[in-house]
Amino acid sequence: MNGEALDSGQRWPTAERGAYRILVVEDEQLMRSIIVQLLRSEGYEVREANTAAGALGIFEGEKIDLAILDLNLSTGGSGLDLLGRIRDLDPEVMGIIVTAYASVESAVEALRKGAYDYITKPFANDHLKAVVRNALAQKALFHENRFLRRELHEKYRFENIIGTCDAIQQVFRMMEKVARTDASVLIMGESGTGKELIARALHENSERANKRFLPINCGALPENLLESELFGYRRGAFTGAMQDKIGLLKAADKGTVLFDEIGDMPLALQVKLLRALQERECYPLGSNEPVKF
Repeated sequence: MNGEALDSGQRWPTAERGAYRILVVEDEQLMRSIIVQLLRSEGYEVREANTAAGALGIFEGEKIDLAILDLNLSTGGSGLDLLGRIRDLDPEVMGIIVTAYASVESAVEALRKGAYDYITKPFANDHLKAVVRNALAQKALFHENRFLRRELHEKYRFENIIGTCDAIQQVFRMMEKVARTDASVLIMGESGTGKELIARALHENSERANKRFLPINCGALPENLLESELFGYRRGAFTGAMQDKIGLLKAADKGTVLFDEIGDMPLALQVKLLRALQERECYPLGSNEPVKF
């Protein structure tokens, strides 16, 4: 349905070890050498520094994917402060803090500043290797998600939807206006005319593009089940409700919900949905407290 596609040669970074560069910042030479040799034996490209200034010099000259930082640098500075400065320059850098003086406070602060993990010395080699692998796998997943997000956005750009007649061009102009608003939109058309395509295009060209797009077929579920899917329910609201469940409206998290075949929704439920959309709040089954969405 789209007029152009992404270059098939484009790929996101993989989790192959040789594709990543790791920076080790440790002022104790023996410990630094152990970590560096361990990582190089695993096939990673490794850079090393014993001071914060040296680390920043390397970072500013090369692309670093993962930084392993000693918490307390005797040469001055803190691994946490260094991590903050590094992530200010490149928020995608994964950070691992290593320390012989572990505390709950420093662990919490490390995670707050964006560290992926916090390791205490002495550590098992296999443990460090596993943490590094997992950190880089998460980085690869981030890039994969960003690639797919970009690919999806390209697919649903208005100009990529095929249609040249005056009527469809008028629809496109209306879509461009509506996409810039938070208005609820009614899309009407015969089966097979691309209503969901239009809905996805509106989503991908709006400020909600990075949020969720959740379609639901209103004619495929019985009324009681549809209501619980839309609004959620509280534990004990009905037989089998063993725990709280958030509804689709809340789960969208400021994204877009597509009510497919909304005309098949029971009228009583349409009234509840209308009020929910107007007030931007709903009542889960079994609750008297509204939930904002």
